[in-house]
Amino acid sequence: MFATHPDYAITLFHDQADILADPLLRQLFRDYDHAYDLDADDPRIDDLARRIVAATRHPHMRTTGPVTRRD
Repeated sequence: MFATHPDYAITLFHDQADILADPLLRQLFRDYDHAYDLDADDPRIDDLARRIVAATRHPHMRTTGPVTRRD
């Protein structure tokens, strides 16, 4: 993201730092990384999905301006 949108890199770096400074969000990212090897039927996947949806309401989990996905 930083390389494809260098005009927004500093903003994205600050946003990432803000997110990772929050202990709850940092743990969520760690849990997401650890879930990679879980079986799809593992109940922890459902819990993680609920926590991710809830995190989208967190002030640090916002979009940063006009950065858009390019396919």
